[in-house]
Amino acid sequence: MKEKIAESIISISASLALPFYRKGIEDSIKERWMAFGIESSNICNANCSFCGYGKNMDGRKKSFVDFKVLKHTLDLYQKAGGGDFNFGSILGDPLADREFLKKVKFIRSYAAVKRISTFTNLIGLDNFNVEDFVKSGLTDIAVSTAIGDEKIFKKLFGVDLYHKTMKNIMVLLETNRRLGNPIKIIMLLRTDYDNIADLRHSEEYRRIRQFLGEDDITTIEKDEWDDYDGTVKKADLPKYAEFKANPKNKRIPCYGLYRKVQILKDGEISMCSCRVSPELVIDNIFKYDSLTDYWKGERLNLIRSRWQSGDIPPFCRRCSHYMPYTNLIKGKMRHAILTSLLRRGKC
Repeated sequence: MKEKIAESIISISASLALPFYRKGIEDSIKERWMAFGIESSNICNANCSFCGYGKNMDGRKKSFVDFKVLKHTLDLYQKAGGGDFNFGSILGDPLADREFLKKVKFIRSYAAVKRISTFTNLIGLDNFNVEDFVKSGLTDIAVSTAIGDEKIFKKLFGVDLYHKTMKNIMVLLETNRRLGNPIKIIMLLRTDYDNIADLRHSEEYRRIRQFLGEDDITTIEKDEWDDYDGTVKKADLPKYAEFKANPKNKRIPCYGLYRKVQILKDGEISMCSCRVSPELVIDNIFKYDSLTDYWKGERLNLIRSRWQSGDIPPFCRRCSHYMPYTNLIKGKMRHAILTSLLRRGKC
């Protein structure tokens, strides 16, 4: 009850304060990105029915990011002050790369890098020594999987590797605990929506709960599934799942243009970290000696201003991942209020 009251207070306070602080927050977003990442690969070890990977959405050559791209990008990131670093795939899985840990350790060698996160199905964990994996410098892992039903796993992930994946999950959880939990692990579960009760009563769920809190194990909301530009069909989804609606009104530029610097595996810069398309590539990191020059530069700002004038990229018009960038401003306002209240001991 107290949490709900506190949440209401923060929401009301943010709404009231927003008109007075909006410009300052908006200027800070335009001044510096909120997130940063490099695409690790565009190769996957699964063929998920709900993903664009197996539906010819990525016409690029299949490969892994090389150290030349990593070094140049990390040099610029360190120069810009660093921060958290995402090292995952957009269409692919990072653990398909047998040099993944070598690259993570290289990223960790940069003092300005704080946390290193990735997103994986964990099928490829047995490509590595698990203790070395946990000690590599990774700090956050989101695991996308299906548990409690082998048939559902095979249908959704497109490979007959259920038992291998369950073993990998448990080995990672056990090793992480034994070494003091250096990695924050969350599970993103996918299943038929008439199977959720059975999932939570399954032996696999019970075993995972011994290592993770309930808040660290989530299922995707049934109406939040992505059609990936129309390539994913209703039959590809779990039972009773629905596609996320594509908003008709996209007058306000998308948050993707203001949130993250996304470097692709070959050094190209994408204006979006959710999709892969030549339409979204706007630059190349090797053209720059400063990340700020890109973020505040002509190319990105031209796309932002054109969007505000109604000239929205066709690929973005079709995308259901759209969210107005003003939501980032509201989120920053809420965070500022919450931080202030915590400092004063009010919540």
